[in-house]
Amino acid sequence: MSGLRAQNKADKEARILEAAWALFVERGYDATTVREIAQRAGVAQGTVFVYAQDKQDLLATLFAARLGAVVESAFATLPPGVSLLDALMHVFTSFMRFYAQDTRLARSVVRGVLFLEGPAAERMERLNRPFLGQVAGLFAQAQAQGLARAELVPFVAALNAFAAYFMALAAWLNGLLPSLPAAEAQLRLALEHQLLGVLLPSASTIELPTQQGAAP
Repeated sequence: MSGLRAQNKADKEARILEAAWALFVERGYDATTVREIAQRAGVAQGTVFVYAQDKQDLLATLFAARLGAVVESAFATLPPGVSLLDALMHVFTSFMRFYAQDTRLARSVVRGVLFLEGPAAERMERLNRPFLGQVAGLFAQAQAQGLARAELVPFVAALNAFAAYFMALAAWLNGLLPSLPAAEAQLRLALEHQLLGVLLPSASTIELPTQQGAAP
């Protein structure tokens, strides 16, 4: 009986998440209600709140799962021996191109992620912290090879790089930058300037590890 209950719970959660994603894509996040999600999933409205605190939590759950796959792919496909700048661009533009698949939903995610609370905030933190650790690993490897300054704090450098990415992403989604290529160009310029204070003059490439980090 416990196995059947667990399976039933998993099935309901899958139906709710599938319904939420379909409606968010079809109607947009703001126009979708929890009642509509429940109706599409074939469950009572109160059942939705068993699996998510609110609609924002559903969106965070959906994107955390998908972004985890993007993280895994981005690090798994890093070309060996590229510059630190190109490695960072490869990782961060993977996210930008993912968001480009549905910019309407992406705007809802970016707008909401700044003010997440409760389970939604915890879920994104479980994704972000390991990801930033992997980005910090790129800086640490450059440092270990004598390409970056000895006083560099890799995790702080990763936070700065993420901030540059997030600003370029937000500017594009808000219409301040006209296109994805413009956002990528803005990000590259920002990272280039950041790395001026990080890398030593002799730094041109980094040797990436044979085994890349797994997604969080």
